[in-house]
Amino acid sequence: KKDVTAVSTGGVPKYLQFLPFSKRISIRLLPASVFDAVFILDCPNWGRTGISKNLQALSKSVIKIDHHKDNAFSADVNLTDASASSAAELIYMIFLRLKMKPTREEASSLYTGIVTDTYNFTQLNTTSQSHIVASDLLAFGVNQYEINKNVYGSYPVSVLKLRGAALSSIKTTANGKVSYISLSLKDFDKTKTTAEDTEGIINFAGMIPGVEVWILFKEMPSGKNVKVGLRSVSYVDVNKIAAFFGGGGHKNAAGCVV
Repeated sequence: KKDVTAVSTGGVPKYLQFLPFSKRISIRLLPASVFDAVFILDCPNWGRTGISKNLQALSKSVIKIDHHKDNAFSADVNLTDASASSAAELIYMIFLRLKMKPTREEASSLYTGIVTDTYNFTQLNTTSQSHIVASDLLAFGVNQYEINKNVYGSYPVSVLKLRGAALSSIKTTANGKVSYISLSLKDFDKTKTTAEDTEGIINFAGMIPGVEVWILFKEMPSGKNVKVGLRSVSYVDVNKIAAFFGGGGHKNAAGCVV
């Protein structure tokens, strides 16, 4: 038996709180004690962890599992594969390597990780391997309907109104090749929502015929910064744009703060 502390400095988003054991994930800072090992998941750089770089001083070993192309730091042990759809897919590979079968709860979380990182198997990071892993996980008792209902089929009225504000803000530029959505603090206040409620909104801007790059501009609570989400068709590398502004991500899905 292992004594495990699970930490996510941003907390668990409301739409994922249906997942088993989500309440065990702490949003507090790491305790000032030394761990035998620290696993960093889905974070290509220190900024994504939300914690300071002294993490390595708190642990005898740091293990990183990540699928981003722009890995900016190296841990003691690195499992990184930019061809994988998600960190969840890589974790399932570990199960296979160890010849272990995930429990239904573990399989449900891994399946949800793949579903959300591929936007329900519709994004360019979806591969045949993604579908094979998803199929394997379903065999362990995953309730596919419940997951899709919670993630993509259930929205409070407030969130639907925010989506209405987003749709009303859509504009195009560059002869219709670029589209963008802008959400201000006023939009969040009026609809009684937060930045967390914007999950999936950026995809509306990508539905316009002829669009090659679609963007979501989201005003931050401070009123001084704007979080920028970028998506693109296969041949446009928005990761380079995000990197120019100090951000990062994937070739066709990236982000930054300006």
